[in-house]
Parts: sequence; structure tokens; C-alpha cells
Amino acid sequence: MNLAVDARWLVLSVWVLTLGPPPRNSQVQVGRRFWLAVLRHDDRAAYALLTPDVRHALPLAAFRHRAGLVRAAAHGRNIELYKLGFRLEDDGRARPFVAFTYAADSALLGKRRGLDVTFRDTAARAVWQFGVR
Repeated sequence: MNLAVDARWLVLSVWVLTLGPPPRNSQVQVGRRFWLAVLRHDDRAAYALLTPDVRHALPLAAFRHRAGLVRAAAHGRNIELYKLGFRLEDDGRARPFVAFTYAADSALLGKRRGLDVTFRDTAARAVWQFGVR
């Protein structure tokens, strides 16, 4: 046995046990990263935050078109958390969502335009649906 190899395995094992698994982003953080990427025209970064089945059904070119429509109606590039919760879907399932508003709209009374992301379930960290509400 090679003592140097054993020592490296020991160091690696202690490092992994000490640090634990890498922290996961919350759904709020994922939603915020998604919309900030869309608003700064980084469509590839936003597209990467979608679930694999959504990416399969929505080609990058179609995603860019939808993202462009959001940017065309944008009220600025700064967003703030508006609310998070569960939305009852047509199939009877409650889906977690995170909604953001434009910071420029925060002083407005009444209805504000919101950027919305929905996740498949509470454990999901990839965007399942997105849109403007």
C-alpha cells in the first residue's frame, strides 16, 4: 500500500465529513437568479435553471422569444420578492411559487406586474413554469 495515497484519502474524507454536502439554493434564490438572468439578457443562464423536461419541450430559440417579451414589458431591471406560497393547479395539486415585482413599481398602489416562477414541488430547485402575472 502506498502511504501517500492513504493520507490523501484520509484528508479528503475528513474534508467531506467536515464540510458536508454543498448548500442548496432555496426556491426564492433560484427564482431570483432566473429572473435576473432574463432581465440582463443572459438567456443561456436562465434557460439552464429550467427543468430538463421544460428545456426539452421549449427550445432555446422559443425561450429567447418568451424572455424577449418579458424584457419588452419590463419596468426596470431591479426586482424584489413579492410573495411566495402555493398555487392550486387545475389538476388539484398545490405547486410552490415565488413571485417578484419590479422595484420601480413598489410605490404604486393597486395592481403591480409580477414575475412568477413555479416549481414542481417543495424539493425542486429548477423552474417548472414562468410568466408575467
